[in-house]
Amino acid sequence: QRRVYVSYLDSVHYFRPRPYRTLVYQEIIISYLEYVKNRGFHTAHIWACPPLKGDDYILYCHPVQQKTPKDDMLRKWYQSVLNTCVERGIAHSISDLYSEFLANHVDDATILPYFEGFA
Repeated sequence: QRRVYVSYLDSVHYFRPRPYRTLVYQEIIISYLEYVKNRGFHTAHIWACPPLKGDDYILYCHPVQQKTPKDDMLRKWYQSVLNTCVERGIAHSISDLYSEFLANHVDDATILPYFEGFA
C-alpha cells in the first residue's frame, strides 16, 4: 500500500573521522527516504526504540565500549533526520503512531498499519 517500514537500524562506532559519523549515518537514512519517495511510496514508518544491552541487529558483535542510546537521545536523532527531510521537501509532515492512530479513543487496533512478515 505504498508504505515502507524501517526497523532495526544499527551502527558501530568505527567510522572515521568521528565528527562526521552522525552526519553520514543520518544522510544514509535521508537518502533512503528520498529514494523510496521517488519510487512512489507515500508513508514511511520508522521503529525508533533502542535495542536492549547486548542485542545485535544488523552488525554482529558491537564493541563492548560502544554505548546504547537512550530513548530520548534516539528520539532526538530521528527527529533531526525527519526535520531535514521536511526542510528538503522529502517529507511534508511528521507524526507518530499515537497521534495518528491511537489518540482517538473511538478507534481500535484494527486501524493500525499491518506489515506482513514483521513480528
